[in-house]
Amino acid sequence: MSTTDIIEKTEGADEVTKTRKRTVKPIKKFPSHSIEEALKIPTLIKENNGGNPWATEQLARALNMKKGGNNFYYLTASSRDYGFTNGTRETVNVELNDLGRKYVYAQSQEDLLEAVWSAFNNIEIFKKVYEYYKGNEPSDETFFRNALVSTFGIDESLHDDFLNVYRENRHFLQTFGEKQTENIFSSVSTGSQIISSTMHQSSEKKIFVIMPFSEKTGKYSKGFFNEVLAELIKPAAKAAGYFAETADRNGSDIIHSTIVKAINNAEIIMADLTEHNPNVLFELGIAIALKKPVILIKTEETGQIFDIDNTIRVFSYKSNLWKSTLEKDVPNLATRINAVVNNIGIDKSYFDTFMGNN
Repeated sequence: MSTTDIIEKTEGADEVTKTRKRTVKPIKKFPSHSIEEALKIPTLIKENNGGNPWATEQLARALNMKKGGNNFYYLTASSRDYGFTNGTRETVNVELNDLGRKYVYAQSQEDLLEAVWSAFNNIEIFKKVYEYYKGNEPSDETFFRNALVSTFGIDESLHDDFLNVYRENRHFLQTFGEKQTENIFSSVSTGSQIISSTMHQSSEKKIFVIMPFSEKTGKYSKGFFNEVLAELIKPAAKAAGYFAETADRNGSDIIHSTIVKAINNAEIIMADLTEHNPNVLFELGIAIALKKPVILIKTEETGQIFDIDNTIRVFSYKSNLWKSTLEKDVPNLATRINAVVNNIGIDKSYFDTFMGNN
């Protein structure tokens, strides 16, 4: 496949025939974004709308993108092409399909593994390249690029984009315990479990996050808490070897029974006290009553809540969420998580502290 030049003939006013070239761009048969990036779409739908079809405009806002912009289109199109969701900027809603639901509501390590491999397998050109080389790239970059043209029909102008996305996906899959065998695709496509594969440790250890789902006081812009979760909490939890997850309120401030159950089942609780949200405080009270290890965080400008800050150590973070501040706050919060983890079973719970139990 190569870029095509089409010669067009036009008649000028002087009846002299003129020619001009119009270049036809080659067809791109792979997503613009990696699997990991595309998973932002189904993850946001789960976290912000309970897994229900979500208005495209609201999804774009949650991503800090313009609904009609190309960036939003390419990201939603990538999620669609991998098989996680249906819908792009051209549709009223974007919704989870079976594969996206399998990933965000995975019940086992095998579910996660099969979901990401199925997504990779859904892109025919990725599958072909992987199978042809049995999971290993040629050591010579020139030979590899030559094969992309002669064997796989990928135009040279698309090589850099293809290799970036393909390699990002390979790296992402390796974090899920990639098993490099000739029949891995048949194992995934038939839905059979790949027993010998191992998952990233963070998928086994979870921190349940109690936090506001909307901004109430006007001090913080819309989407602030989504940014805190994505840019501070999740990276810090990952650095500490944990996976941070929060509740699905489905656009409501009601405290659902599922939230109470999640608190009861969680190993560790993190609560964001910013804005003194009453639901957060209520859920924190449940966690303390259940004697759960608790990590408290808040923005630096958030004042104390009664005398709780004198009893429980609170981690303060900068609300600007600039890259320069996150470079400090993320590792510091990870250190705080590790400190709590290391003291599980040693220190008294906060319930014992409040009750004066020995």
